[in-house]
Amino acid sequence: MSKSDRLLAIVMGKIVYYKDIDLLRALAVIAVVIFHFHQDWLPSGYLGVDLFFVISGFVITLQIAKRYKEGSFSISTFFQRRIKRILPLVTAVVLCTLLVSPFIVMRAGLKTVALDANSALLCYSNIWHQLSLEGYWSEQAHHKLFLHFWSLAVEEQFYLCYPIIFLLAVKLKKLNSLIILILIASLTYFLWAQLTSQQNLAFFSTPTRMWQLLTGALIATQHDKFVRLQEYHHLRIPSLLLLSISFLIPTTAYSGIYCIPFTLIAGLNIIIFSNIGKQFNNKTSAILQHLGIISFSIYLWHWLLIRSLFYENNDLSDFAIFLPLLIGLSTLSYHVIEKRFRYNSTTPRNIITGACFPLIISLAILGTYKHFAKYNGTPTSHFNDLLYDISPKNFKADQEGSPSLNIGVIRPDKPLANVGLHASPNGLSLHQGKGPISILLFGDSHASMWGDCIKQICLENDYTANAFCGNNLPPYFRIPINKETIKIHSRFSEEQMMILNQNKMRAIESGKFDVLIIASRWSLFGSEIETLTDFINYASKHLRILIITEPPTLDIGNVNATQYAFFEGIKIGNSYYLNQKKDAKKTPVTDWIKQFEQLPNVSVFTPDIPTLNGQVEVIKDRIPLYFDDDHLSTEGTLFLLPKLEKAIQQQLQTN
Repeated sequence: MSKSDRLLAIVMGKIVYYKDIDLLRALAVIAVVIFHFHQDWLPSGYLGVDLFFVISGFVITLQIAKRYKEGSFSISTFFQRRIKRILPLVTAVVLCTLLVSPFIVMRAGLKTVALDANSALLCYSNIWHQLSLEGYWSEQAHHKLFLHFWSLAVEEQFYLCYPIIFLLAVKLKKLNSLIILILIASLTYFLWAQLTSQQNLAFFSTPTRMWQLLTGALIATQHDKFVRLQEYHHLRIPSLLLLSISFLIPTTAYSGIYCIPFTLIAGLNIIIFSNIGKQFNNKTSAILQHLGIISFSIYLWHWLLIRSLFYENNDLSDFAIFLPLLIGLSTLSYHVIEKRFRYNSTTPRNIITGACFPLIISLAILGTYKHFAKYNGTPTSHFNDLLYDISPKNFKADQEGSPSLNIGVIRPDKPLANVGLHASPNGLSLHQGKGPISILLFGDSHASMWGDCIKQICLENDYTANAFCGNNLPPYFRIPINKETIKIHSRFSEEQMMILNQNKMRAIESGKFDVLIIASRWSLFGSEIETLTDFINYASKHLRILIITEPPTLDIGNVNATQYAFFEGIKIGNSYYLNQKKDAKKTPVTDWIKQFEQLPNVSVFTPDIPTLNGQVEVIKDRIPLYFDDDHLSTEGTLFLLPKLEKAIQQQLQTN
């Protein structure tokens, strides 16, 4: 018997169902769910997906080897089993998500939701998100209802080629060698993507993820070498502790360096739990094994539940409600959908036909809500913050809506022309006037949202205005500017942030500008008060400063304000009020910012949005003042133009 045949015989010689592997599945899905519910609770919980990859490679190799040895394996049968295993539940989740999506993802266009659904159904979600997202950790990604389908797409794409690789390796009698060769090639490609800062490629791509699945496959082919572990029952607890601690280590972004040892730890646990004959028999392990059995359902359903019911409510009491609800839904889903289609005589052809229904329904939703929007008369709010967003990369702005496909909101949908302006000494030019007055604008999206308003003020007064602002950019920089003081940003490298801050400093000290306007979502910077104080003291020595506080926050979650009323079924009149979020009107940070008015050359402008009995007027005289829960619309900022213009002119008159 050749070495390859011997390996095959060992892999399949004593195939058993490893209950404790389900325990590892449970840990993987629990880690992912906790991470998505509240990232701070389990900082590296996203690595549960990496654990799933190793488990999948291990299990699928055992299954293929078993059927090949029995003489019952064929590629067509393998794909049929995959379709029956995966597609029914995917179809159900996609269908339910499409039905509720208009009520929970109002900032993303329904067209985009439908396209995301297609990528989930057709198993190319990883490729779709790799090409369309700035990154997995970007603000843009948080609004994607089908983002978690990327890992399923990686596995399905792996399954498309792995049976062929397996059969070829067995035929060439090089099973181990070929697996190792492809594993090394995939790992090398992964490291290259990391070293060249191609984070999306490293994170989403099947070729850069295949090495993790092949790690599990390699463990399966080497199963006989670990049989002595059956004598070491005490290894289970330390290996589980090591795996659990790995989820607790904080990582700011997907790290290739950390991913590699974690995959080895995952492989170690699979080796131990698949070779030790004595299994856990207590109630806790029984519960975890049940969660492992239904882990596929838990994984697919959890993000829809979080986004629809718990997105803005994620404390421990909310989790106590969320978890049993998720387990109950997943258990029902497992018995009604997974088991029913997996083990009955339903043909894959019928399943594929059924999977077409979500697409049909998504198109119906688009047409239906377009008609209802016209009937309802919802006013359209514009939000042009992306036009005033500087970026070091040539990314394309999301299509956040269009008059024909969405309701109540228009955002730019075109490649940004201001790419690379972080490296310009003056940033983005809002307007070049002929008068002597020049304005400088710093901040995040709350600064960008004032872009149209400030531009209009400049047009009316012949001012000049330049901006260094963009999504999630801090409204200040630390002094001195060096690698130790740079604040990490998802879109900017360390070097690019250095350049950006140095150019901000040059602009402040250039003597070209008269007023620095700073706007931000200040409630996010409670821990940065000391840094902001230092910055204000520094900048006020060079030019006048006008700080714009954030408007009242609406208690509607991160959705479009005018759409919110529409989807609540409310007929909007000339004016419309929504509840103000509790404690949002007067936060400690806002109070502290107002104290800056005591400093020379510093004043504070508070957006005077009408309120009544704890409610905020979001539509006034048919003008939508708000875009979402915490951003004003372009119309809203223009509504406040006279007051902001007066505040700027008063600041210019100070000595």
